[in-house]
Amino acid sequence: MVRWAAPLLLLGVCVALQVHTVRCSLSQELEGQGGGVFGGVVVKRLVHTTWWPPANDKFEEAVGVESRGFLFMTGMMEPQTPVPTFNATRDLGLELDDIRDIVAAGNSSLEDLVDCVINVPVGAATEAQADFVHALGGVTKAPGITVLETQGEDPSFNSSTTCFSAVVDRGSGSATAISRRHTGDVTTITVGDTVWVTLTSDDAGRAVNLDAALRAATSGAATSRDLVDCTAFVPRDSGAAAATVRAAVAKMSSGGGAATPAAITVVETGLGGSAKLKLRCTALVGAAKSKVVTHGGGVRTVVAGGFAYVDGVAGASPNGTDAFSAIKASLAAAGSRMNLVLNCLFFVTSEAGVDPLFGGFDVAFNKEAPPPPSRTEFVGASPSFQCLGGAGRPAGRPCPVLAKCVAAMPA
Repeated sequence: MVRWAAPLLLLGVCVALQVHTVRCSLSQELEGQGGGVFGGVVVKRLVHTTWWPPANDKFEEAVGVESRGFLFMTGMMEPQTPVPTFNATRDLGLELDDIRDIVAAGNSSLEDLVDCVINVPVGAATEAQADFVHALGGVTKAPGITVLETQGEDPSFNSSTTCFSAVVDRGSGSATAISRRHTGDVTTITVGDTVWVTLTSDDAGRAVNLDAALRAATSGAATSRDLVDCTAFVPRDSGAAAATVRAAVAKMSSGGGAATPAAITVVETGLGGSAKLKLRCTALVGAAKSKVVTHGGGVRTVVAGGFAYVDGVAGASPNGTDAFSAIKASLAAAGSRMNLVLNCLFFVTSEAGVDPLFGGFDVAFNKEAPPPPSRTEFVGASPSFQCLGGAGRPAGRPCPVLAKCVAAMPA
């Protein structure tokens, strides 16, 4: 459960589904310019649970946002009391319980998960991934998983789980087809025209090539040129290696420069074990694979398949004001807008940076562009080349906020 949820339980209006179970499965369709359902297309719709009622959307994030067949969720976390001590089986199990509530409210299920990012304390990545896969029923039912060894948003919460899922069309009686391939350290999850890819490697230089995985997942229909969005996680203080990884992802996703590269975010954080690179990417195949790049606020946005994927943006302001302004300008140039943002992953240089970020988020989304997106906060740093203003930022002073966001395009 997100950390502000508990005091707000009584604000919800709930429906009793079973004698001993009460759960809200409310959906809020957006009105006016906020999005909503147009011509049968869900552009942006917020979902709620018993512990996260609609009233929360006015001053916090959305716990779950549905758009075009996918559900984007806020990271779930549980307080470890009385002493913050991480227990993978217990804590990830409780986080999955919360995720189960959200997917149920969003007409999805745990079996429909396509991608999850988990943060755990240093030394716990291997155990956490194994326990998470086991809790979901084994590798054949697991989504793409990226485990980071880093702090979350508060000292009392040593882990969080952030997932996206496919939305099942139960009304028509036909479930969304999800194809999963787990080959070594590469996982591909295919849902319709969308392929989610995760990769872990102890050799960053050798690993930045997803061609074989994409071809295998799509019977040859997709290659790395069809990638529209990639986040590369590299070890802390990677220096020049981070720029090398970014260049490699750009080259891979552009077919050596022949096509538009994907939107790219590079994060320096703990990876666990001997890992030197963790990649988390999205590709679109078939008719949906065209990519358009727009420039606004010095930031690229790649538009494909009804979504706008924004490059990672690192701002110098502790509350993220400059990063949010750049995202707003880039989305506007792409034909989208801030009230259509679906999900943001934020990385701050220390836990002390979370509360200032919340203040900037409140202004950017709750006050100026409601309804808000889902979100999760991690401790991590941006390489200097992602900082607004470029690599001229003084050495040893990373930009305090890195934002990685995806928005919907209007119908």
